[in-house]
Amino acid sequence: MEILGGTAGWSYDDWVGPFYPEHPPKAFSRLEYYSNYFDCVEVDSTFYRHFPPKVAEKWLAEVECNRDFVFLTKLYKSFTHGIHKVGDELNSDRQIVLEFLRPFMDRRKLGGVLVQFSEYFRDSPSSREYILFVSDQFGEIQLFFELRHTSWYTPQAGEFLREKGISAIAIDQPLLKGMVELIPEIVGETGYFRLHGRNKEMWEISRKTLAEGRAPSGGSGRDDQGRNDRYNYLYSSAELDEIEGKIRRVAERCKRIYVVANNHPMGKAVANALELVKRLRNQERVRMPDTVIKYFPELEKMAERVNATPKDSLF
Repeated sequence: MEILGGTAGWSYDDWVGPFYPEHPPKAFSRLEYYSNYFDCVEVDSTFYRHFPPKVAEKWLAEVECNRDFVFLTKLYKSFTHGIHKVGDELNSDRQIVLEFLRPFMDRRKLGGVLVQFSEYFRDSPSSREYILFVSDQFGEIQLFFELRHTSWYTPQAGEFLREKGISAIAIDQPLLKGMVELIPEIVGETGYFRLHGRNKEMWEISRKTLAEGRAPSGGSGRDDQGRNDRYNYLYSSAELDEIEGKIRRVAERCKRIYVVANNHPMGKAVANALELVKRLRNQERVRMPDTVIKYFPELEKMAERVNATPKDSLF
């Protein structure tokens, strides 16, 4: 069983200091630096906008120092946050997505595509039909469906997902009304675990803001401070114990497990992902840069310090 760990996104300015060096060399690549410490990354930006294949080629070149590295891309927003209608309206977006993914697929560097629905997407006959429609649109690609609402975790819904071969993601998130706890049994042969943090207070505020229609319109959403604040959370050692135990419950039946931390503000995802992967791999120590130890000194006892300059390869 293979454990691949990483974070949701990598290009955050507030990671300068907690993870990235404050004074990098001129040609510094954040993604290359990131790939020295993690074996996968979830590409968040593909949810908000389309990218040409040349961007995929650039990213692939930047991670060549890590031969095991794979990308997990988030499906474009029109598929998950639109009208959820079966039909030809999404054909254009589908073609653009497939063209972008082709370089990853050709080099066997695509771990899969995340299909992230909101917590308001409930189990229903029309929702099931739509999930099958999306699955058919990308039949050659491994899709992972994030289904946050509790209605998807009934025996009947579970049977539907298994019968149709739908790979669901196990989610750790605040337990607000209608939102599910971390249930590892939902994952398939390839396990996918996403950790959103447990900042219940800020998540409720963000929910209220969206419900009142005060969220910015037309923007990417990446600069929505309220949305970012709800992921501002550092898991405690006891909470990581709980998560580790749940992942281990299904580890033996999984050939590969992805663990992705989405609690990204101020590098908290980096700290939690490094520690959790170290635990799941049964390692005594895990490589990490001095920047992480400086901001998260509690990790020093498990750290294999890396003092390489940012341009150096660790492999």
